[in-house]
Amino acid sequence: MRFAHDKALVKQCPSIGTDDVLPAGHEEAVFRHYELPYKPGANSEHQLARR
Repeated sequence: MRFAHDKALVKQCPSIGTDDVLPAGHEEAVFRHYELPYKPGANSEHQLARR
């Protein structure tokens, strides 16, 4: 199996929690950690969602 990010980088990512819900206030930090652009939704909508 191949992953886009190194295992060490993933382990250092900000915690998402154990309830499968990423608080909206933590989204930007996760995007920043992976050097991804972050733009919040129009009404503070989440960029990430459980699939």
